[in-house]
Amino acid sequence: MNISQLECFLSVADHLSFAKAAEELSISQPAASHQIQSLENELGGKLFHRTTRTVTLTEAGREFLDDARRMVAIARTAVQRFENPEERERMPLNMGCPSGLMSGLICEGLAKLRDAYENLNPAILTVSGPLITTRTEEGAIDGGLWFEDLSYKKETLRYREICRSNIICAFDRKTFPKICVSGGEIKEKDAGALPLILCCGDESVPEILRIQERIAGDKSPSELFFCDSIEGTVEMARTGFGAAIIPEIFVKDDDKLEKYKISGHDPLSVGLYYRAEEGNEPLRQMAKILKELSR
Repeated sequence: MNISQLECFLSVADHLSFAKAAEELSISQPAASHQIQSLENELGGKLFHRTTRTVTLTEAGREFLDDARRMVAIARTAVQRFENPEERERMPLNMGCPSGLMSGLICEGLAKLRDAYENLNPAILTVSGPLITTRTEEGAIDGGLWFEDLSYKKETLRYREICRSNIICAFDRKTFPKICVSGGEIKEKDAGALPLILCCGDESVPEILRIQERIAGDKSPSELFFCDSIEGTVEMARTGFGAAIIPEIFVKDDDKLEKYKISGHDPLSVGLYYRAEEGNEPLRQMAKILKELSR
């Protein structure tokens, strides 16, 4: 795929019109259609539903939208650096993470990294958890912060652990004052006494999904609530809908929630993924900084 195809795709997606996209890009409508068809052939799937009157994105098109925007942004930045000699001295660093709850830690790390690299020019991009490894390996991002994926074993990728995070049950004590827990831990069966907020989106962690399935098995539909992000799951727990089964790293300093480690489960490894190649010293330094910040 090339930048012209991606720009055409983004323009059609913005306007939902091949005619308006062609006008914006100063090309003919048949040329715009050809660009999209070539891109679809390369990707192996349809990006738009087209009728004589309407143009809408397919599910695959919606999923590809963020990727296309990132690739175009990276390409334009590269072109600008070559057009402007002063920009060549800048050090771009694209960091990825799935949740806004993690971007704060990345920002703190980048601020400290800037002390060592004055020409640092960072960006933080939202990437779903399961795609952190593949997007890092492909070069769409330089480094990604997420939980260790033991199923992803490739020599081209490095993983540096920065901390370990307990799996916890978090809930609002004012809403559920009769839940008796002591010693800082709670058993799965005791967590099952609470309504459950199920996090089932791209930010889900396999071990937590398994715990949720066991707890949810005996519950009625009225005791189950669904959310597709960890951030939303935490907010629902804060407002008293029920208990959230989440990694502690997301609510470590949150004094609005009761937090108990779920007994019988090892902590999850949280770390930084980056490519195994020369010139990645800033990423190695970033891993060290994040490890210090997470203590």
